[in-house]
Amino acid sequence: MIRYFVAIKKNYFDADAVKQIFKKIFAKTCNLLTEPWRHLNNQPRLSILMYHSIGSGAKMSISAEKFEDQMRSLSEGGCNVVTLGELLSQKAPLSKWTICITFDDGFADNYSIAFPILKKLGLRATFFICTGFVCGEHRISESFKNYANIEPMTWDEIRSLASAGMEIGAHTHSHPNLYEIDGLEQNVEIIKSKAILEEKISKPVHTFAIPFGGSGTYDNKTIGIVREHFRLCCTTHFSTNVYPTSKNFLILNRVEIYPADSLKIFKEKMFGKYDSLRFLQRKRKI
Repeated sequence: MIRYFVAIKKNYFDADAVKQIFKKIFAKTCNLLTEPWRHLNNQPRLSILMYHSIGSGAKMSISAEKFEDQMRSLSEGGCNVVTLGELLSQKAPLSKWTICITFDDGFADNYSIAFPILKKLGLRATFFICTGFVCGEHRISESFKNYANIEPMTWDEIRSLASAGMEIGAHTHSHPNLYEIDGLEQNVEIIKSKAILEEKISKPVHTFAIPFGGSGTYDNKTIGIVREHFRLCCTTHFSTNVYPTSKNFLILNRVEIYPADSLKIFKEKMFGKYDSLRFLQRKRKI
């Protein structure tokens, strides 16, 4: 515990760093309190890791070295790593923990840095693409201070990912807060992204990630539209999931990985020891 107070003192003027430290303290405390009862829940679980940028140098970008260490721990640790599509097809082998790797937005470093690491280690992932960003119509990275001015992938790069066995998912056209626009606009944003992706990669797109994805970023209209056009929807609500055994429409939580996460914290997050952080999130408006 002393090391956390030292870290707070060191990062006193960095509000984001202090916030992350308090989250770690909260998660550690909850984990200690619930550990005696953890063995009572033997249900298989699913952990969906969430990334955005790798090695770009942006504030919330994961370094290439850390990302490779994390992926190597999955590859060499015998983890059951599958794509979201394999969950839908029920081809994923059942184990105590199943892991999926996801990337949001479509940043260029996903192809130039993350993809070679995944390929080298024999891992596959799902890439949720904001189509307007790739088309050059919406410079979404200019409005994201944590990912400022990162370029998007090209369509050739996205096609290359799909040809290599990576999964491509939709992430709207312009990355709006869907809760703040009406149902007609939501419909256009969601369906347009799916249509463009399917035309560009010549494959069906079954998975969708809600932009921002947390409380106050989607509503019942959103879920209704997504349910009609996709088979699986990812949010950013922080938690692992009970392993889905249904072939019906799925809404799933994800586990976001941060630049400051050590390999130990990465593994603890992946295996549910930080799931208590979901209680720090506001109730979603649906």
